[in-house]
Amino acid sequence: MRGSALRSLVLVAAVAIASVSARADEARLVASNAVKEVVQELAPEFEAKTGRRLIATWRCRDEGFESTG
Repeated sequence: MRGSALRSLVLVAAVAIASVSARADEARLVASNAVKEVVQELAPEFEAKTGRRLIATWRCRDEGFESTG
């Protein structure tokens, strides 16, 4: 169940990011290495359903994330 919930969360996040993407033909995602395998597994489905190419950038916990808000 936990894996399924994580997959759903990652897919929802990717769709949300895609909806505010600067370019209509691609979606950019910055995510932790912890979800890399799940995102890579779901990326083809996301791309097929949205028609957008997913461009992912991976960060480890120690590198941190910059706040955009």
